[in-house]
Amino acid sequence: MKFLPDAPRDTPEVLTEVEAVPTVRGYAGSPTVINGGYAALSAACSGAALIFKLDGSMRIFAGTQSKLYEGSGGTWTDRSRAGSYTTGDIRWCFAQFGDTTLAINKATVLQSSTSGAFADVANAPKAAVMETVGGFVMLANTDDSGLSITGGPNAEQGNRWWCSQLFNATGTWAPSAATQATTGLLVSSPGKIVALKRLGDQIVAYKNRAIHVGQYVGPPDVFDWQLVPGEIGTWSNESVVSTGTSHLFIGYENVYRFDGSRPVPIGDGVREWFFARLNKSYAYLIAGIHDRNTSTVWWWYPSGSNTTLDSVLIYNYASDKWGHISDGVGLEPIPSAVTTETDPYYAYVKMLLHFNGTNGSTVFTDSSASPMTFTAVDNAALTTSVKKFGSASLALDGTLDEITSTVPAKFQNISGDFCFDGWLNLTSLGAIRTIAVFGSTSANGAFSVRVNASNNLEFLEIGGAGVSFGSPTVSAGTQTYFKVCRTAGVISASLGPVQCANTYPITSTFCKSTAEPVEIGSYSGSWGWIGSLDDLRLSVGTDRGGTASVTPPTTQAPDS
Repeated sequence: MKFLPDAPRDTPEVLTEVEAVPTVRGYAGSPTVINGGYAALSAACSGAALIFKLDGSMRIFAGTQSKLYEGSGGTWTDRSRAGSYTTGDIRWCFAQFGDTTLAINKATVLQSSTSGAFADVANAPKAAVMETVGGFVMLANTDDSGLSITGGPNAEQGNRWWCSQLFNATGTWAPSAATQATTGLLVSSPGKIVALKRLGDQIVAYKNRAIHVGQYVGPPDVFDWQLVPGEIGTWSNESVVSTGTSHLFIGYENVYRFDGSRPVPIGDGVREWFFARLNKSYAYLIAGIHDRNTSTVWWWYPSGSNTTLDSVLIYNYASDKWGHISDGVGLEPIPSAVTTETDPYYAYVKMLLHFNGTNGSTVFTDSSASPMTFTAVDNAALTTSVKKFGSASLALDGTLDEITSTVPAKFQNISGDFCFDGWLNLTSLGAIRTIAVFGSTSANGAFSVRVNASNNLEFLEIGGAGVSFGSPTVSAGTQTYFKVCRTAGVISASLGPVQCANTYPITSTFCKSTAEPVEIGSYSGSWGWIGSLDDLRLSVGTDRGGTASVTPPTTQAPDS
């Protein structure tokens, strides 16, 4: 059964009314509201964020028209700059750049805080929306009149964008080819920029009736922008929700998915019903969030004559099902503008397998910016009974089970630092069990990461030498985080929070041919894994900080 209110009334297996949340198997009731123990703010909340620092620690922020607060232990602490703020009804927008939290609204110059109170970023513009991409912070719909830049623009312009210096958001924003700080206008479509969202290594600017995609090209232009054909846009920054590999957003005539090439309508079964309910005069209030664990996107919206967010439209992208809650007041999106955990090394991620999906599925989604297609061999499939994060993990029985893909050019010729990490659950010890093989022949620089017969994590150069990393050893039936990386020509590893005893110097170039496969779970049908694997990630060009003092992740690896 599916909720499709636009379908004819006599259509079989269709629900025309529903008050429920869509799942992969059907529908469920609304989640229970949990009291977080925080007192009400001194004034109405006009933007909030949940952010993660590089060490995994969390910060919670909420803004009002005059204050910025940080929440901790059930208490709100004033983190406003000296002199507070005067924002009117403009919403706050937050972003995380390394360990620095940034906050912006059109009435206030860019704010930064690593810890404690926020402070003005000198020589930064005011802006309505903000996003991070690569090593830059980008602002749009800006007012730079306070910068007094020689030669301009020095004006408030809704179609203007700015980017910071490379890897420096708090330095001067004055345009410079040396620092790569720059600015420009999106003039090939009318109107102001209302939303700014990262998509892999691209940045997407949304107007009410247009989409522009920006790609880093280096100085002097820094970013090149292309207008997406079609007059499709969105209402506001918070109506666009990133799922990691795509954006889902509410447009003016439909709900769309955008993967960087073109917007695809996904709401044909509900759009007439939804837009008849939507109070379009207050549609700019729409606030969306992504629930990664349930593969759902929730949009709060004002219905009928209401001027507040009273209802919720819900989409489950794993099952392609819609749901709705008419009285969503008790499920308000607080924080309404959530900055999800981001990965400062995401630009280096070449493979990211969460293994989320339905039980028995053989669809294995690569959530990296340039995804590969993996194919199941023998009985390899997802299981929902054993998992670390998300909805499922990869189940393998040790015979011929594996999943395979060809090696794409994106991580061909690995000559420097790299990192392979994820979660293992081995149910049978005392034999060689393969986690992954990248390539298959020594001539093309193949390598394998596996557990050996002594239950040690092991790195092996196919056709060459390798290293048993020694203690600690893998335990049976236990979800264990592993990390294998090369740092300046030396391979090291960790299991859980413990750095393994042995290292291995090797400067070989790996994966020299795109004809070589990636194999997860076995080596050409041999040394098969028995158990499950989850959240596997290969990063090339970084060692992710090495393996010293490793803290296992507490959440699924970020998709951006």
